[in-house]
Amino acid sequence: MNKKNQSNYQSSSCASEDNDSVIEEVESSRRSFEHIVLLDGIILKDEVEVLPGVRLVPCLPSLGRQEKEIPRYVSEWAPLVGGIGCFFDKTRVITDSSMSVQFNLDQFCDTLSLACNSAVQIASYVAVRKDDAPFDLVPYHGSTGTRLPRDATKDSEIEEAKRLYELLDNLAPDVRRKLHIPINRWIKSHAEQSAMYDRIIDPETSPKDIPGSPTTRTVDKMIDLGIAFESLYLSGCKNLSRKFRRRASWFLKKDETHWTTLKEKFEKIYDLRCEAVHEGKLPKDVEICEKPVPISEFIKQAQGLCRQSILRIIKDGQFPDWAKIHIPDC
Repeated sequence: MNKKNQSNYQSSSCASEDNDSVIEEVESSRRSFEHIVLLDGIILKDEVEVLPGVRLVPCLPSLGRQEKEIPRYVSEWAPLVGGIGCFFDKTRVITDSSMSVQFNLDQFCDTLSLACNSAVQIASYVAVRKDDAPFDLVPYHGSTGTRLPRDATKDSEIEEAKRLYELLDNLAPDVRRKLHIPINRWIKSHAEQSAMYDRIIDPETSPKDIPGSPTTRTVDKMIDLGIAFESLYLSGCKNLSRKFRRRASWFLKKDETHWTTLKEKFEKIYDLRCEAVHEGKLPKDVEICEKPVPISEFIKQAQGLCRQSILRIIKDGQFPDWAKIHIPDC
């Protein structure tokens, strides 16, 4: 090898070593940080491993906490998410950047919501080096109006969320895509405005159309549920009320008596959805089986029926093919 070639070889070798060093440094950096997400709508007693490299971590205790015991990233991140107090009522999802399994946090929030029968939503997130120094502060704000659940989430609910996550992951892409709207709207119907509104708004004396008022929240919930149900059961633009009542009641019925009751409830759901959309208001009570039911209680029942429908489709792995299903009159 002549001197010129030898020199070129040495230069090429050095460049290759430099590239390898850069790649190794990048990979080392990639492995040295964690993604941390704050969740609204869930309280844990103990830390839970969701998948290898993915942990659910309880809220920071708000009392008796020494400043030195709070992770360093909290003080750096807090100004971006509304102050340090935001950390004391939100569960954290900590994901190791080196994990080999792909993890869809939005989908896991969906399945947590379904398992816990409440709205679990992303509030904010950040990426942090494992030495606790901020890596990439992200001033993201998600829903801030979700109320905390009254009770801590049960271990069985976490396991159910993991089971549903796997089922959703294994659905055909078109089924999973079609389920996104009803799941999203069902969760939205559960997410309430902050308790501040309940303290300052008197439903009897305040304007009924003020954002966040009890009346407006009820109307919004009914509209969200109407969209969720239509995504689950309807297609086309003819005889929608009849199609919805028959299909939904048949899909969830246990026996003939239950079927009759469900048809009445689903007819009322459709009518209330139309009233909410076109008039912007709802009655205080709904008559079901000749008995008055407060509208707030009926909306809870409608949310329950919507959740049952979603879970049934996830379990079946597909939407019903209504063109091939004969639904008898009853």
